[in-house]
Amino acid sequence: MGLKSKYLVVLREPFSLDIPYTDRQRVVIVSDELADAERRSRADREVEKMEPLGAGKRVTREVADESPAAVIGRHLQRGLEGLQYTGADIVQAVEDRAARWAVRRRLGALMIGRTEARVLRLDQGHPLVNVLYVGHPAKRQLYYLAAEFHRRVFEHKFVEAVTLLTSLGASRIAVQQEEGETRDRERSSVAAGLGFTRTRREQSRSGAEFEAEFPGSPKPFVPDGLCWYPDEQTWKMIAHTRIVGGAQKTSLKVTYTTDYGIDTRIVGEARMCGVNLGGKFQRQRDTIWRLDAEFPSLAA
Repeated sequence: MGLKSKYLVVLREPFSLDIPYTDRQRVVIVSDELADAERRSRADREVEKMEPLGAGKRVTREVADESPAAVIGRHLQRGLEGLQYTGADIVQAVEDRAARWAVRRRLGALMIGRTEARVLRLDQGHPLVNVLYVGHPAKRQLYYLAAEFHRRVFEHKFVEAVTLLTSLGASRIAVQQEEGETRDRERSSVAAGLGFTRTRREQSRSGAEFEAEFPGSPKPFVPDGLCWYPDEQTWKMIAHTRIVGGAQKTSLKVTYTTDYGIDTRIVGEARMCGVNLGGKFQRQRDTIWRLDAEFPSLAA
C-alpha cells in the first residue's frame, strides 16, 4: 500500500521543535521533493477555492452591454454549469471533510521532508521514509520508531533513574519489577545493559530481580541534563534526603503507566494511511520498577 499523503498534516511553514508536543508528536518523514510537492498542491487548492468568486465579479461587469436575450441565455448557461459544478463541489467537499477527519481523528501525523528532519535526534541510519516516528515526551529532539516507542521511552527513564542514584553516591542498587506485564526479555535488556546481574527469578508478578555494586561516593549531587527529574517529586525528595540528610538507604520507583496516545488504534490508522511502524509494534504495559539503593556515609 502506498503512502496516502492526504491523511497527513502538511505545515505551511518548515517543521520546528518549537511546535507544541501534542502537535508534533507523530511525524512521517518523506523525500524533500514529495513534501514540497504536497505543500504546493495544497496551497494551489486553497487558491482554486477562491477563483469562482472572482469569476462571478467579472461576469457582473459585462451585464450592462448585454441584450435581454443574451442575459437570459447567459443565466440559463450558468444554471446548467452550476448544476455540474455543484456535483463536483459536493464530491470535493466530501473528500475534504474525510481528509480533515482522518487528520484530526485518525493518525494526525505531520509529513515532513528529510531536510526538515535534521533537527530531530534519531538512531544511526535513520530517517527511514514513510515510517512513523514518535517524539519523546520529555526530551523534545528525541524521536523513536513507533514500533519501539514504549520500550525506548521506558528504558530512557530507567537509565535516568540509575544515573541519579549513582550521582547521589550509591554503592549498591537492587532492581525489582513490582507490578506490570513487561516481558522477561525486555526486563533483562534494560537492567543488564547497565551492568546489573540477575540474582534470582521469581515466578510471581514481581518478576526478576537485578543488582549492581558501585564504588560509591560521599559527595552526592544531582547531575545536569535530567529530563524526567523535574516532574518526579519522589525523586526530588530522595535527592534531598541524601544530599541534606545523608540518607544511607532509600527506594526509588520508576513508573510507566501511560501510553501517550500511541496505541493499537494508531497502529491501525497508520496502516490505513500506508505508513510503516518500523517493526512489530510493542504496546504499552503498565510497569513499576523499584530501585533500592544503599549509600556510604557522608562522613566517609
